[in-house]
Amino acid sequence: MSTNCVLQCCYLLSAHLAAAMSTNCVLQSCSLLAANLPEALNTSCTKCTDAQKSIIRRASRYLMENRASDWTEIADKFDPEHKHRDSFLKFIEQ
Repeated sequence: MSTNCVLQCCYLLSAHLAAAMSTNCVLQSCSLLAANLPEALNTSCTKCTDAQKSIIRRASRYLMENRASDWTEIADKFDPEHKHRDSFLKFIEQ
């Protein structure tokens, strides 16, 4: 399933966001998100492939611009002390 498809479809995006906040999602792409998002946020995606970096950047920008409260909730869950926030935001802007 393409990233653009998920971002454009409110239901799919909500399912993926719910997966990021828990592990209760039956879609494979949701499970992958929930498993990989914490590391991506905390390491600025250093272990990601170029394709994964592109997806993380696009999805993060979309959430920041269009669903800011969801973005804040996810970022606060995986980086509650804001230790990695600045470096991740720099990664997003590249």
